[in-house]
Amino acid sequence: MEMRQLQYFITVAKHRNFTTAATELNISQSTLSRQITAMERELNVLLLLRDNRNVNLTKSGEYLYEELSKLYMNYTHLIQNAQNIFKGYNGNLKFGILEEFTLEGLLQNVLHQYHKNFPNQSIDMKRGSFQNLTDGILDFTYDFIITFFFDISNIPLLRYKLIEKVQDGIIISRRNPLSNLSVFLPDKFKDETFILLSKDDSKYAADGAIEFCTAHDFYPKLKIAPDLNTAMLWVEAGMGLAFTYSNSVAVHNPSMKFIPFQNCDTIRESSLVLAWNTHNTNPVINNFIKSYEECKARE
Repeated sequence: MEMRQLQYFITVAKHRNFTTAATELNISQSTLSRQITAMERELNVLLLLRDNRNVNLTKSGEYLYEELSKLYMNYTHLIQNAQNIFKGYNGNLKFGILEEFTLEGLLQNVLHQYHKNFPNQSIDMKRGSFQNLTDGILDFTYDFIITFFFDISNIPLLRYKLIEKVQDGIIISRRNPLSNLSVFLPDKFKDETFILLSKDDSKYAADGAIEFCTAHDFYPKLKIAPDLNTAMLWVEAGMGLAFTYSNSVAVHNPSMKFIPFQNCDTIRESSLVLAWNTHNTNPVINNFIKSYEECKARE
């Protein structure tokens, strides 16, 4: 059995759908189906129960999915480490950064200092949605994620360091007459369309936004975006306004305007955090945490 077949099986088991899995793997559905069937024949085990709509795992399939996922994850980490050693690196850190978040400030200083102190360690970075970051920190795709505290506060495996509290507000097209306001006045915006994140991406972000509106005596007209990038695109197109924060990339877009909340108004606990999984065995994680603490202490 090839590692490629393990990847195919794990992806089908994760999505419970051949079409979605084939799209993610960038292969045809028929090729994927043939590979899974070949794997079942080789193992002499029925792994999947198929019908016209759904794919379900047998008990044997559930067991192999759980155990092979760990095996495949370890395999990919070993290969990545070997590649880094070949390139002359003696360590690697993978960061997931929340969509629309800028590194400006403390985190930028930490990363620059870390690269200076450990020039032979590689750092990989990728932007992701709330859900992508949560999934990635739990399955070790990322060593660290930069996200909001409210989205990870209920995950016991995670530890975090506070980066900073951010200024909450809204982002609006400059072509909207309300963009002339210097602070967010709820009464002025109650008839506007509010673009919220789908609960599939972050239940806490969506619920917090609605709670904020109802606390100011109105229920917003809603348009639901699948992720932050899409929400900002819709704002720019004049399809509504969105809640955001002062460190958003969109704040620097000349076609949009950030309007901060008044005084201590906030949607939820608006703290950006650096989070990691306590079960992650990457030995260089502690190096970065130490560098972070040193930079934080110098502020």
